[in-house]
Amino acid sequence: MSSATVDKNGKWLASADLSYCELYDIVADPLEKVGLAVQDSEIVARLSNSLTDWREMLPDNPVETYFHLSANRY
Repeated sequence: MSSATVDKNGKWLASADLSYCELYDIVADPLEKVGLAVQDSEIVARLSNSLTDWREMLPDNPVETYFHLSANRY
């Protein structure tokens, strides 16, 4: 599953296996014309690690209501 997240001014998109990603400053570059993934590798690494950590928390075989019920915990 591909993923995307917004973190402060950054929008990060990643392929399912994290072999490809894009990072944009959506405040300074709302049309996402200037990719920042290469020069901001520390941000990319942090977001990749966060996604990996989140994926590891997910159940192997979620039931239909899993995400709905887990959302109520917050």
